[in-house]
Amino acid sequence: MQKTIFFLLFLFGLTMNGFSQGNPSTNWSDNTDTQWYSAQSTDLTINSAEELAGLAELTANGNDFSGVTITLTSDIDLSAHLWSPIGVDDAQPFSGTFDGAGFTISNVIIDMPTSSMIGCDLGVELSAL
Repeated sequence: MQKTIFFLLFLFGLTMNGFSQGNPSTNWSDNTDTQWYSAQSTDLTINSAEELAGLAELTANGNDFSGVTITLTSDIDLSAHLWSPIGVDDAQPFSGTFDGAGFTISNVIIDMPTSSMIGCDLGVELSAL
């Protein structure tokens, strides 16, 4: 497995495509699930949009996941809410390993027009709206 800096999610073109189709007005940060997380475990799994939002919340609160592997176990559709990328600055990085395991994170909509550290370097395939 490769060490991946997790800057979620996707490229500017994906964001612009999502905006042309009408944006949701709510945020995934209001819909998080962190029950999957265990500080004692070095191998974790995520299988829902709410759990992925929980990863974003945990990272934003200072957990860099160094030495931890997180594996995606299903396709995830993020179209219901606006997405806040994971690890978007040096103060709150994601330093773990994220294994997409061939699953897809789709319909990502990001509204951060003044941010420069938004991108993707994941083991998952992302698709546009």
